[in-house]
Amino acid sequence: MGLMETGEVEILKPLDKAQTENAWEELKMLQSIIARHDDISFRVKGWCITLNVGVLAAIYGVGGDSDFKVGGDDEFKFSDLATFISLYLVLLFFLWIDAIYRVAMNRAIERASEVEQEIRNNTPKGYPKIGLTLGQKNLIKDQLKTLKNIRVIAPYVIIFVIDTIALLLKFYK
Repeated sequence: MGLMETGEVEILKPLDKAQTENAWEELKMLQSIIARHDDISFRVKGWCITLNVGVLAAIYGVGGDSDFKVGGDDEFKFSDLATFISLYLVLLFFLWIDAIYRVAMNRAIERASEVEQEIRNNTPKGYPKIGLTLGQKNLIKDQLKTLKNIRVIAPYVIIFVIDTIALLLKFYK
């Protein structure tokens, strides 16, 4: 018979103070790791936007009436194709860098929620385990799994659409 069937109440034994303090310290460390990775992710997006705007400004500044022309009037030349490819490669590079940091941040978030639940239930287990959680290899399959999250890819999709419209307006008037 289980505890619920007999009407007995399970009493949690109090944990020693050191174990609880270790759990709180790990939770604080995880929260700082999450904040740091979130800041890095924000900066990666900022640099992506900056470089994309710079490339687009260079493209629009080079055409016009200046002596140096990227392509012919009605021709699609190699330099036009290189511009398309370089702009999208920069975008993919930053998306990949963001995914790498997002994997580590997701692991820290998962571990922080486990620690928080254990603290609430008064059942912390041996601490610290932060190295086991965050010390795992950052595999491509984990990065691809991260890219299924719309919050990760949405800024890059928006930049992709803006880049495409800007390039189409420039090269196919």
